Amino acid sequence: MKSYLLVVAEPKIGSGEKPNPAQGCWASEAACAVEETARASATLRIATASGTRPAVSRLSLEPRFHYELADLAFAAAIARPSARHPESSSLSLVDLTERAFVCARNLASALRARGETQDKILEALERAARAALKERAGFDAAAAAQPAVAARLGVADVAEALDAAVRGARERGSAVMRVLEPAFATVLALRDVDLRTVDGLIVAGAPANDAGTDPDVADAIGRAHALGKPIALLSYGAAAALEAGRLGDGRWLFDGYVATGPSADERDQVREAMSIDVADTETLLKNRGAVVATAAPWTPNVRIDRNLISTQNYLSASAAVSRLLGRASR
Repeated sequence: MKSYLLVVAEPKIGSGEKPNPAQGCWASEAACAVEETARASATLRIATASGTRPAVSRLSLEPRFHYELADLAFAAAIARPSARHPESSSLSLVDLTERAFVCARNLASALRARGETQDKILEALERAARAALKERAGFDAAAAAQPAVAARLGVADVAEALDAAVRGARERGSAVMRVLEPAFATVLALRDVDLRTVDGLIVAGAPANDAGTDPDVADAIGRAHALGKPIALLSYGAAAALEAGRLGDGRWLFDGYVATGPSADERDQVREAMSIDVADTETLLKNRGAVVATAAPWTPNVRIDRNLISTQNYLSASAAVSRLLGRASR
């Protein structure tokens, strides 16, 4: 049976310092590691530097980070710039959540159920998207004002489309914690793990850069790399590799590797939406020598270069862990 190690950073909180909601691991990413390895009938051991129970980032439990990928993709599609409407733009985290763009797919389903055609649905929702972006207003209100929507749905129907999306996000966040509670019951001290017995290393994201300041985590990545083990750095977990070691000529261990991590746009949007500072992973990776390849904000993006697998955000975690399991089984 294959055996994998999930490394989770321990938050660094100084005496009298107020905890940052971003400190701790990204919940859904750690849960993906647990679920994917179980699905593959593999063993997953969990380790922190000292063997203490991992902390979970409160930021990562916010409902805004648990909407379905299909909801995010549909919202992005109706707001995407086109030849006819080049003034449209990509959606920010605030647009998707506070401005309710995540309810667009539910609205489309409700309109189809009431007999509206697909072409008219898309036309109405695209108009609503442009209006909401132009006025910096709520998408739900802009959609309700569209004649094609108002003819089929009442205000309560539009509100329910949004409420259903929010309820689903909250339930998915709760489900993540139900996965992590038993998984985090047994934790190893990282320095006590013989990496020769591990088939792959997974480093969970830590948005406050907890992992990036942990020498034990960095050392484990360096040792796993020397052993040729596949390594998956999940979003902010990429910062953990920054001090993983250097080559004989002084260059970073992963100099020239194609990699990704949370983009500068995503970092700025989190700061805008929640007034919380998180690690500037994209800049840190570039400065170290990585060839950073980011995608549009809040879209899946997995990069693989040799034994290194990296992801841009939480939406990519499941695919990345699956890739790591596939590589280790070769």
